[in-house]
Amino acid sequence: MPRTIATRAVAALLALGLFAFASPPVLAGAKIIRGGGEPVADDQPRTFVLTDHNGELATNESFLGSHLIVYFGYTHCPDICPTSLQTFTEVLEVLGPDAENVRVAFITVDPDRDTPERMKEYVAHFHPRIVGLTGPKANIAAAASAYKIRYDKVMAGSSASDYEVDHSSSAIFMGPDGRFLGRWAYGTPAQTIAADVQAKLK
Repeated sequence: MPRTIATRAVAALLALGLFAFASPPVLAGAKIIRGGGEPVADDQPRTFVLTDHNGELATNESFLGSHLIVYFGYTHCPDICPTSLQTFTEVLEVLGPDAENVRVAFITVDPDRDTPERMKEYVAHFHPRIVGLTGPKANIAAAASAYKIRYDKVMAGSSASDYEVDHSSSAIFMGPDGRFLGRWAYGTPAQTIAADVQAKLK
């Protein structure tokens, strides 16, 4: 079932033009930035002040009480971001009823294009526990810094709107008290992530 859901999500994004897959698949904007993803100290809660995909204020405190998977990306990402969100969808499906204790925060690194409306349309193709977050550039930069995430805008043409964003692709796992529990590299299987999450829910 999880794999079927993920496949349908990709098909839906392709139909809407939201999954900008290119050939070859890994280009500027889909490139994983190496060197990001340094350890996040477990005694320091990570803070952010952003806007969710419904246009409501969302801070790190909005997620207290739930285990939280934090992932930075953007909706025009060719393949790494939708692939990661598919994986998180599978994780939540594997968790079953326990998924009620887990949220996923998808924080954009492209606030110029990723409005709340755009984020809402995008995350609707994945699990409903996934929340899209955007905000002013300064707030995005502060959130990325707090989670030790790197990102760089890469021009792909002569137009100011023709660009991609290279970014760190690891996912950060935070506890219900807002403190760091772990980090997964891009490509970690859904079953592995689900097992790690399940162990913390016991």
